[in-house]
This record gives sequence, C-alpha cells and structure tokens, in this order.
Amino acid sequence: MNSPSTSVSRKTIITAFVLGVPAFVMVLLVYSGYHRKIDVKQWLSFPPTENPVALDKLSAQVKHGGEQHVFSLPVGRDNSTEDTDVQHVNTTNKITTTIAAPSVITMSPHCRSLLAENSQHTYGVKDIHQEFSSSSTNDPTHKIKILIWIATSPLYSGKRLPYVRDTWGGRVDKILYFSSFEDKDFPIIKLDVPEGHSFLWGKTKAAFQYVYKHHFNDFDWFVKADDDTYLIIENLRYLLSQIDPTKPVFLGHALFNGAVNTTFASGGAGYALSKSALQRFIECGIPNPHMCFQENVGREDLELATCLRKLGVEQLDSRDPLGKQRFMPFDPSVYMTGKVAPWYYGAVVHPYKEGKECCSNYAISFHYVKPELMQVLDYLIYDLRLYDVTGDGTFT
Repeated sequence: MNSPSTSVSRKTIITAFVLGVPAFVMVLLVYSGYHRKIDVKQWLSFPPTENPVALDKLSAQVKHGGEQHVFSLPVGRDNSTEDTDVQHVNTTNKITTTIAAPSVITMSPHCRSLLAENSQHTYGVKDIHQEFSSSSTNDPTHKIKILIWIATSPLYSGKRLPYVRDTWGGRVDKILYFSSFEDKDFPIIKLDVPEGHSFLWGKTKAAFQYVYKHHFNDFDWFVKADDDTYLIIENLRYLLSQIDPTKPVFLGHALFNGAVNTTFASGGAGYALSKSALQRFIECGIPNPHMCFQENVGREDLELATCLRKLGVEQLDSRDPLGKQRFMPFDPSVYMTGKVAPWYYGAVVHPYKEGKECCSNYAISFHYVKPELMQVLDYLIYDLRLYDVTGDGTFT
C-alpha cells in the first residue's frame, strides 16, 4: 500500500504537469507573437550602439525571380572612421551587390511586372556636380513638382502648423497636413488611425495612400516631414531635380538600426520618395504582408525603408559632393555646439562632424525646430543680406 505522503506527492506531480504544460505552451505562443509584433521593443530601444554597415554598401532588393546585380552610386565616403580629406571624396565608383530575389509567388502579376521595371538600371544622384543657375530659363528645378505632407497631432498642431504655413510651407507646390482628428481652424486631413507616436507607421501608410489616390498624377516627388521640421524648399528642388523620379528611389538622412540590421532615412529630418517608389509602395507594398508590416504600430521610418527595400526601391546617399549632410535630424544649434543626442553616434551611417563642417551649404532640412526658431531661420535665410555678396552655387 502507498503511504498518504506518497499519494500526495503523486497528485502534486500530476497537477503540476497538467497545469504546467499548457502554461508553458501559452508562454511560447505569447512570446512568438510578441517577438514579431514587433520587435517593437527593439525599435523603441533604438538606436543601437554599433553601426557595422554603411549605406553605400546596401543595395535595393529586386523582387522577381533569379539573381540580380543591383548597382548603387555612393556620393561620398563610406562608414570609415578615417579622417579623409573631404576634397577627395569618391563620387563615381559603383558598388555591385548580388541579391537572391525571393519567390515571385508572393506577388501579383501586375506587381511582378512593375517591380521588374528598371531592375537592371544604375540608380543614383545624376550629375551631382552640375550647378544650375536660378536665372536660367532652362533651370530644371522649376520643372519638377513636389508634394510635402506633414505628420501632426492634437497636442502640437495649433502650436506648430501656423509657423510651418507662414514660413517654408508657402514655398512648396503642395502641402498637406495629416492627423487623427479634424481641426476647424486648420485644413487637417483626418486619418482613421489611433493617435500617438507608436502608431506613426499606420499614419504614414494612410497618408501616403491618400496622397497616391488624390495627387499621384500631379507630382514628381512626395516628401514626408514632421510639424517641427524646417525645410529649405529651393535646395530640396535643387537636389531632386538631378534625379529621375521614374526610378524607384528614396532619400533622406541615413541612419542604421542594428537591432534589425537595416539602413533607413530619418523621419524627422524628412525623406523624399520618387513617383516610382510611391507607386510600388502603394500598389505592391502595403497590400502585401510579405512586403510591408500590416499592423499600425511601429517606427514609420524604419518600417518604410524595410518595405521599400523589399520592393526594389533604393536609398540614395543625399550628401553633397563634399560629403556634408543636407537632411539634418536636429536643429542647427545642436550641430554648432556639438550637443547631439548620444544615440546618434551609434546610428549615423556616415562620419559625423561638429560645427560648420556638419552641414552642406545647400542644406535641405532641420528637425526639432521650435516655432520661434522657424521664424528666425526664415529671416536669416530669406531676408538677411550681406552687402555686395551673392551666392554662386559653390559647395564650400
């Protein structure tokens, strides 16, 4: 006969087994779901502390059968820490990367055909050294049309949007404002997406879908910026006029996320999608879970770059011929004083320099610009004059 203590022990073991196995299975299921849903924890812990891959060595992925040789045109140095004389930046060498394309089963015939276009081309900033005279009737900067959309929120729209409208916003061909709410005092387009920074990916998808539906045929380039981004539209035109918008490309301030091993363009500094890139994103990216993450949560700039790269859209190097940045994720004072956020050192793709060496004299954008500073920048750029001094379009 078994003793009472033995019987109790057996019951305890059986009970533990019956309750423990389902609990263990549940933990595994919850973990696996959480792990993809996102690697949200990883994204929110951005940026990484290491940056092993330079933008110049990343290539677009072409989504149709077989291996493809994809070319990228680096404009400037790679991620070396060597302090090379910027006057000798290499802007001509091509880097060839062989990429095995995934199965075409995940795409419709239309998208297979669309993504096959331009797959053999060299994408890059063309004639980067060419200088355009604003007085010339043949100035190509006047031929391209740019649409910019602004991501805003109920917390900041009333404080920031009037300054955007009254400064740089009036110089672009078309500007739109998107949020999760309507505003009777401002032309904000309401999106059916929850409010909050965590849902920026959903807001970005919805905003680009609206832009594509209502304005795709009327513009060559589509730019996203924040309500605290200051843009110099003339310099944006100058850069984009040198790139063919029928090629699937996007560009901005290049950052790297080691957690997911992806290079992307900073959302705050603003990024530009070509007409071709937007078409691929809307028609073949957003509807396809194999291409774009389907949930609304996530880092919009990181998720967008991940999706675009799967769609064969290449991220271009937006720096000027001297290797200086044009899209800036901080306001000018941060660069002049060297007080950039600690995360930036581990995330920036290209070598960072403090002071005036940080930024191109044809800078395009600054981020985290307070409303008052927008007014100051507008005065310094457009109203302040130096006696008997004119700009000649030279990079210095």
